[in-house]
Amino acid sequence: MRTAAARTLGVFLAIFAAGVLLRGFRDIAKGDDIDAAAVFSISTTLLLAIVIGWLGSMALRNPAVLSPAVVVLFAVLAAATAAYEPRIFAPERPLALSPRQAAALRYLMHAEELQWPHIGIAGADSEGYLAMRELWRSPNADAAFKELVLRGSTAGQLYGLIGVRRTDPLFYNCNSWRCSTRRGHVEVFGGCVINHESIASIVSAPDGVRLPRGMTLEQWFRSKRKLEAPLVVDIEGGGYSSIYFDSIN
Repeated sequence: MRTAAARTLGVFLAIFAAGVLLRGFRDIAKGDDIDAAAVFSISTTLLLAIVIGWLGSMALRNPAVLSPAVVVLFAVLAAATAAYEPRIFAPERPLALSPRQAAALRYLMHAEELQWPHIGIAGADSEGYLAMRELWRSPNADAAFKELVLRGSTAGQLYGLIGVRRTDPLFYNCNSWRCSTRRGHVEVFGGCVINHESIASIVSAPDGVRLPRGMTLEQWFRSKRKLEAPLVVDIEGGGYSSIYFDSIN
């Protein structure tokens, strides 16, 4: 029984390692938004694939060396890795988007900064805002936002979370933790200022506005006639989703 379990684990680990390896090579091939963090992530992914593959081959050649405890340990490790990096197993699905919507998705997928709706001295509509509006109008908006969450750049994932916070709250709850626990920063362009803000605080700020269901950010603001503290919005409380979508007719 133990031998059969170890051999099964070996096959699983070999398949899992192949998936991790393919994911790493695909990131290298894309190479259009590679930065220091991405290089570290790719290197870690490739190392993980090698280790998992080695363990799988060891389990196939000599199952007796793997005790049940080790079997459980690496099964948990594989499951945790799949949870933290769902792109390894998520298939890429073609989306039925118009040319403009497809262009909007591509822009958001590789976005280098999170843009508020209006930027610059003239307060012009930002490219990020216009792209989000374009996807929001699509019948496949939900699927497009999920693609951003699973495959986008750091800013692209945040755009995706803003979308699924409105289209699929359950998917949001299952995937937002990967960004809300990150320690890095991302550029945020609002008005005439570009700031480096914490990724975690953009997703869930301790003092962020929590909008009641059905209330827009504008309605909430009007109800606070004597608001003294500065207004803080995040994705978790619905503020970002309201900013991008509630003004759309």
